Amino acid sequence: MKYDKLIEVEDNAPTYSRRIAHLLNEQGLTQEDLAIMSGVSKSSITAWIQGDKHGRRTEPKIIGLNDVAKALGVTVDYLIGNTDVKQPNIKLQAISNYTGLVESSLEFLKKINSYKIGDYISMPVSSEKNIQSQVTCEFDHPSYILNLLLNNPHIMGLIHSYMCVFNDDDYKYYQGDRGSAILFELMLELRKLRDGFQPYYKEAFYQFYKKDGEKE
Repeated sequence: MKYDKLIEVEDNAPTYSRRIAHLLNEQGLTQEDLAIMSGVSKSSITAWIQGDKHGRRTEPKIIGLNDVAKALGVTVDYLIGNTDVKQPNIKLQAISNYTGLVESSLEFLKKINSYKIGDYISMPVSSEKNIQSQVTCEFDHPSYILNLLLNNPHIMGLIHSYMCVFNDDDYKYYQGDRGSAILFELMLELRKLRDGFQPYYKEAFYQFYKKDGEKE
């Protein structure tokens, strides 16, 4: 990365300010780089992102914003917050609008769908170690596991409930106890799902290793 310091923008800044800053940080570009790439002056870009010394921002004109969007490889709609899809890909945008998934989620789904039987998948567990597994059959393919979860409304409901539990000092009851109860029920439901899934997976798993001459 070329930059020495990340561009920081407050959370309540306009969407275009936050997204331009994020893209610059993500791509390792400075405001000077963007000015050269887009043909928009650095002073204008600074005025859009950070404003003057009092924090007053200049609202960008559509022509300049379009030039900046092209330089960063995104659409104007993405910069102003009309869509969460970065790339000018109509098909991708339609999928995003239909499913409600942002581009990063779609990219993740595309990635897990690309694994083939026999592929190894390395999954980070912590900063010190990874867990490596092998796709041995359709039943342990990442997309199959994901569909298994998505087709279980009760489990998805529990995950939603757990994620949305919050603790508030002003709230009458301590919400942590409720969160623990939901987490315990979620664990039981996942165990039930796993117990039902295991016989199919076990049979397919052994079939995979039989092909290599290993005994059941």
